[in-house]
Amino acid sequence: MRELPPFVFTHWEYLSPMRQHASFIVVFVLSAMLCALALTYIYSEKYEATVTLVFTPGEVTRLQNRGNDSQALGAPTPHTEFKVVGKTLENLAQSEGVLREVVRRLDLDAPEDKIYEGPWYIRYYEMFKDYAKEYGGQAWAFLKYGRIPDEDPTAEAVKTLAKDVEVVSEDSYVFKVKVLDKHPQRVAAIADTLTAELVNRANETNR
Repeated sequence: MRELPPFVFTHWEYLSPMRQHASFIVVFVLSAMLCALALTYIYSEKYEATVTLVFTPGEVTRLQNRGNDSQALGAPTPHTEFKVVGKTLENLAQSEGVLREVVRRLDLDAPEDKIYEGPWYIRYYEMFKDYAKEYGGQAWAFLKYGRIPDEDPTAEAVKTLAKDVEVVSEDSYVFKVKVLDKHPQRVAAIADTLTAELVNRANETNR
C-alpha cells in the first residue's frame, strides 16, 4: 500500500494581501475587543424574569333578543383570535394605569441609595458614570427646552418600566410576560405584580 505524501501548502501567494495589511487587521481586531470590553462597563447589567400566563376561553350563555347581538359594521363580531388576545394583553401591560399601580405597590419611584463597592477605580468609575448621566440629562433638557423641567419621579418610573416590559405570544393560549430590571431581587417581584394586575384587569373587563 502506497503511503500518501504529507500535505504541503505551496500557494503562499494567496495570503499576500493579508500580509500586506497585517497591521491594519491587528489594529482593527484589538480596537474591536477594547470597544466590546468598554461597552460591558458602560451599560448596566439587567436581569430578566418571566411569568407564564395561560388564557382560558370561557363559554358564557346569555339570554337576549336576536336583534341585540353585538355587531361590527353591520355584521356579527368574529370570535376572539390569539393575536387579538395577545395584543390586548400587550396594550394592558403597556398602559399607564397598570404600570402606575405596579410602581405604587413596589415603590419603584423611591430614590435609590447609591452604594459603591469594589476597588477604588471601580467606585470612581461608577460615581463618574452616575454624575455624567445626571448632569448630561440636565444639560440636554436645558438645550431642548431652554430650562430644566421638574421631573415627576412616578412618571419617570412608569416610563422606565414601560421600556422593560414585553408580552410574548406564540399564537396559543400561553403567553409570557417578560420584565427587565437591574436589581435581581426586584425583577421577580415586578413580574409577579404586573401579571397579577393584568389578570385582575382582564377579569374586571370580562365581568
